Amino acid sequence: MNEPEFLNLDKLNKPAPPESDRLNEAVTPQPEPPQVDSPLPTPPASSITFQGNNYDLASFAGLITTAMVLLSCVTGGMGVYCLPFISIILGIIGLVTAKESVDSERTKKLSWISLGVSGTLFILFGLAIFALIVAIVMDPKAFK
Repeated sequence: MNEPEFLNLDKLNKPAPPESDRLNEAVTPQPEPPQVDSPLPTPPASSITFQGNNYDLASFAGLITTAMVLLSCVTGGMGVYCLPFISIILGIIGLVTAKESVDSERTKKLSWISLGVSGTLFILFGLAIFALIVAIVMDPKAFK
């Protein structure tokens, strides 16, 4: 007959073997690997520069947004024009240093996205302003 475990409490009160005996049975000593002198220096262990969850990332994004708003306020709105240059420079830095990052593929992908979006928007915006200037020069009466 299958009885629930809580009805068989008297059977569960058996003395357990000492902890040290169970640990000695479970753990078998492993021989240490031989030490080899390498002519090449070993690289230092990489350290994780950012570790967190979505809430940490949200607060970091808030910090970046605050820095952009502060840049805009301090420069009277003119600092916004520097943002494409900043993201292009940071994208290039990300590509150059990707091999030293924790996840180099992710770093390369995000750097290319930064370069592509910032570069494309910067070029399109520049071409639009150039076309506007050319249109004004060609027919100044149309813009009065």
